[in-house]
Amino acid sequence: MDLARISWKLIAAILILCAAMMVVAVIEYDDLTVIYILLAAVIVLTVLMLIVVLASRNISAKMEYDGLHVAGPFLSVKIPYGEISSTEMRDTTGRMNYGIRIGGYGGIDRLGGRFRNSEFGNYKLGVSVSVGKNIIIRYNENKVLVFNLETADKTEQFYGELRRMVGK
Repeated sequence: MDLARISWKLIAAILILCAAMMVVAVIEYDDLTVIYILLAAVIVLTVLMLIVVLASRNISAKMEYDGLHVAGPFLSVKIPYGEISSTEMRDTTGRMNYGIRIGGYGGIDRLGGRFRNSEFGNYKLGVSVSVGKNIIIRYNENKVLVFNLETADKTEQFYGELRRMVGK
């Protein structure tokens, strides 16, 4: 099982446990200070876990038998090869306008989720900004996916394999 999926299940389990503790605290204690301390602890713990999970999740791409699968922070896209209309490799060192985040994650070096900019409109994104190379896939008529892998070399290698696979 994917480490990120396990992490999300762990976070959900901890949040449920914390909610149960809060219910017990409200029922058992008349002192609001204890309840406030528990609530603050739950919030801090949740934020720390989210930061750890999101910061540690790399962008991955796999060419499976029925399509391309790309996953990363707030991103999971599966595109059948027949729906890919074009692929492009772009050098983005300091020059890519990723636009605004509609929904997803925007960390210091990683971006993931749904974004919007003037070039692509609404699109899906999963990149490590410091890599400097992005793969741009146009699919299903007007949809766009922009992603890269851990390094520029791995991104270029994957792009070559993808072009051989889809012929575009």
